[in-house]
Amino acid sequence: MSAYIPVELQRQIRSCFADCCAYCRTVEALTVTTFEFEHIVPLARGGETRFENLCLAASGVRFASR
Repeated sequence: MSAYIPVELQRQIRSCFADCCAYCRTVEALTVTTFEFEHIVPLARGGETRFENLCLAASGVRFASR
């Protein structure tokens, strides 16, 4: 399965999370990094690239969540 996330889906995720990290709630505009889209259930474990399985994550906290 592809990790490609369509632009419209990216916009929906950003809107849903109000441009905040799903884990630490930091606002992306207040950081020097660009947040990443993360699969809640990883693709390697059968997760899919769909709205219900994606979140916005700050680079420093996304790996700590696993």
